[in-house]
Formats: sequence, structure tokens, C-alpha cells
Amino acid sequence: MSVEINFPFERDKWYSIGELRAFGVELFRAHQKDSNLSARVRGRKLWAKLWCEELFPIECFANHHKLPDTDRFRAMPDGSPVDVELNSLGAITRFQITEAYANWDGSGDEARSGGYIRSLERAGVNQGIPVFGGGRTRREAGGRIISTPRGRSPDVNRRAWQAGLIQAVKRKIDMADKYQGKVDLLLIYAERLRFNTIYEKIEAVVISALERIENIDQSPFKKIVVLDYDPLCYVEYPTGVHTYRAGHAPLLAMDAPG
Repeated sequence: MSVEINFPFERDKWYSIGELRAFGVELFRAHQKDSNLSARVRGRKLWAKLWCEELFPIECFANHHKLPDTDRFRAMPDGSPVDVELNSLGAITRFQITEAYANWDGSGDEARSGGYIRSLERAGVNQGIPVFGGGRTRREAGGRIISTPRGRSPDVNRRAWQAGLIQAVKRKIDMADKYQGKVDLLLIYAERLRFNTIYEKIEAVVISALERIENIDQSPFKKIVVLDYDPLCYVEYPTGVHTYRAGHAPLLAMDAPG
């Protein structure tokens, strides 16, 4: 069954958190009815990128903090140092949003970025091919994705994610002049972080990674937040001090383990 989705959001316009949540539910239900929806959504790059990379992480953030439906947000125009502004009870928070991926290949001349490996995994899913997250995944000359499993220890998983988080944060700190005084919070969406580190304390994984960044105290952001969706986990790191607040909250009736 083919399901059509009407994407309701435009940049530089204010919408309510309630509207954002309603669209998230609509999309979730559409995925249940249409197994090919993901591939068709990704083909609509104009709104798929905005949803996946900016608005969905904002929905996760709003759900963690249990923000009321009446709070408002707007996605800023392309090229702005601010990705999303959130108006909660009259206070504006300015977000820069990015993604982090596990760095399975480590470093070296032949290493592939975690984002590239994740894109291959998604392409394999769209092709209907069994994909093993963090496995040996490659694209053949004809475009077909090949994925084979490989065993990994919890230590390997932790190191891969910490390397990916460090890379994501350093990339943004290196552009501090662009964000200084213009952005309040760096929001990092780390898909599958909780799944891959299920045997670890998630706050320990994240905080120990961030504290290995030499210039973390020079961050242009007041806070760095790392979150994942399935299940939802959340770690908040105020930059410039060696304290943090971490927590877990339900999202769509799913609870993160303590």
C-alpha cells in the first residue's frame, strides 16, 4: 500500500511543537503501512533532509523535556549559523544541529567515515538487503549493497562511538567564529548510539568522549546535548565546567534503560 505524505513545514516560519509531534506520528503510522516509504521519502531531498537532520532531533529534544504543544519552533534559512530556534515560555534557544556516527573503521588512509558507512547501510535497507549495523558493508560496481556481519566487543563499540562523537564536536568547535554569540546549544543526533552501547552507562560513554577533546572549553556553545531515539537517551554537557546532567525519558511509549 502506497502512502502519500504532505510535509507541512517551511523554513523561516513558526510552527507549534504540537504540529511537529503530529507529523511525527503521521510519518510513523505511514511507515507501518508502506514498507517502501523510507526510500521514497529520501528521494524527496528538499524536505527529507530538513526532517531527518533538524526537525526530528528537535522533536526528540522536546519530548525529553516534555515541552508543551504550544511551544513554538522555526527552522532557519539555509546558510544561517542557527539551524532551529525554539521558543519555550517566551525564552528563545538557538540550536546548531549535527549528526554523529560510530567510526567503525578507525583511522588510516583506507578508513571510511562513519557517515558514509551509515549511508551504505541505509541504501542496503532500501534495496531490501539484510544489513548488519557495523558489519562489513560495501557497494558493488553495479550499485548493489553487500553487508556481512562481524563480531564486536563492547569495547570496540564504545571506542567507535566515542571516536565518532569526538569527530562531530571537534568539527563544530573548529568553526567557532561562525557560531560564537549566535548559537546557544549544539544538539548531536547519534542514531543507534544506545543500541550499540547497550551494556554501557550511556552518560559515561558520552562524557568520557567529550572530556578527551582538548579545546572543549573553547566551545562556542553553552551546552552540548547528545541524544538518540530508539530507545531515547539524552546526555547534556555544559561546556566550560566538569559537570553534566544526564537523563532518560519516554518517547512514543518506549523507555530507555536506566
